[in-house]
Amino acid sequence: MDRLNWGKLKTFYRVASCGSFARAAAKHNITPTALSKMIKSLEQELNCQLFTRSENGLELTPKGQLLYQDAIRISNMLEFTEEKILNGPKKIKNHLKLVVSAGSSTMYISRFIDSFINAHPNI
Repeated sequence: MDRLNWGKLKTFYRVASCGSFARAAAKHNITPTALSKMIKSLEQELNCQLFTRSENGLELTPKGQLLYQDAIRISNMLEFTEEKILNGPKKIKNHLKLVVSAGSSTMYISRFIDSFINAHPNI
């Protein structure tokens, strides 16, 4: 698994998210040529084509789509980890699932939810 590192995956993720080398380059302050070379290097290392060029920009190949889905998950996980480390466990958002039956209770539920959110901002 030495072929795929986060730097190359991040470059791929940025280009795929932007849909073109030019947009990714402008957004991330790097030249389109440098991005293109990094993607070409990644494609050679993985021995597959990740993008096809079209009139509308870049399109992901089926293998590129698979890699992009994983890159999204990895990026989200790294952002979450960074948030935990920088903000501490007190800032981590939790989830609460609330189930109510239809009827008169629905009239009062919005007031309850508002006060609950104010009292528990991390949920």
